[in-house]
Amino acid sequence: TIQGQLEGEQLPERKSKIRHVGFPPDQAAAPDVVYLIYALGLARNHRILPIWQRIVDLLASATAEEIMDRRKGFYYYVTAVCYGAERLGDPAAISILKKLHSYPPFYNQVSVSGFQVNYLKERLAFLELLIGRALARCGSPDGFIILINYLNDARALLAEHAHTELIAITGQDFGKNMAAWSQWLEGEGEKLKPKPWLAPTEPMAAWDQVILKAVDDPDRSMA
Repeated sequence: TIQGQLEGEQLPERKSKIRHVGFPPDQAAAPDVVYLIYALGLARNHRILPIWQRIVDLLASATAEEIMDRRKGFYYYVTAVCYGAERLGDPAAISILKKLHSYPPFYNQVSVSGFQVNYLKERLAFLELLIGRALARCGSPDGFIILINYLNDARALLAEHAHTELIAITGQDFGKNMAAWSQWLEGEGEKLKPKPWLAPTEPMAAWDQVILKAVDDPDRSMA
């Protein structure tokens, strides 16, 4: 179903009508196919890799304005790829994520001084953080470099997020000392291993129960 909707030369846009939709990620007002991509990402199945590759290929010429466009919904394609990749945690996703990071809207979005009036730039920076997070979860040094660079970001929420993720992935805590984190990364070298995100989904965490669970009886459906 997803592959069929991605056969065109452009990513499908949102057609559903949702009232009072602001700039993404407001109300998660994504194109319909994106919800399917999110769901498939939860399955941690390698068959999704060609889908991520197709999405990244179609985003090659996207501008920052298009990424934040409420109708196009490109923002959500990026988050869907990143959330799925960090949950899969497979080095096979690294080349896809690195290509995504090479695109201008997602590269070098760190801001280390002053006050940024345009809050949409902060949302683009968050996408770069997500890419870094996913790369790190897949065992790529480039992901850790992105996270370390954001430790010095003037936007406190982004710096805190980068710090929290570094702790969660590595089990280490050097505060926001970029030099110390860089030294740690240099020491790890080739020893870096994937560490997929396996925490419960947000609904599970909120409701404290398993929402979907596989059953042993093949004659029964998902419970």
